[in-house]
Amino acid sequence: MKQSAILVVAIIMGMAAVFHATADSADPSPEAAILKSCTVCHGAAKICQQIGKKDEAQWKATIERMVKKGADLPANLQAPAAAYLADSKAASGPLCDKK
Repeated sequence: MKQSAILVVAIIMGMAAVFHATADSADPSPEAAILKSCTVCHGAAKICQQIGKKDEAQWKATIERMVKKGADLPANLQAPAAAYLADSKAASGPLCDKK
């Protein structure tokens, strides 16, 4: 009985790990990832105020700092997010609610 319970728990944990890995591999656009991850703690306006003021290296440093503080931005999306934010075109997109 105890072995069966352990096996069931192991199977459930394995399925959860596969589901989590599959969800992360969906690779949303950098903009979608920023909206999902960064606006949990502050509004997009705060991010948009910095577009055009920071280069890609500065955005990478900001993203690393925010991740250390708990931002949930997957590692595979951090560099694309920094590149996106370093591009001044980001200020005219949906992130900054301008067209």
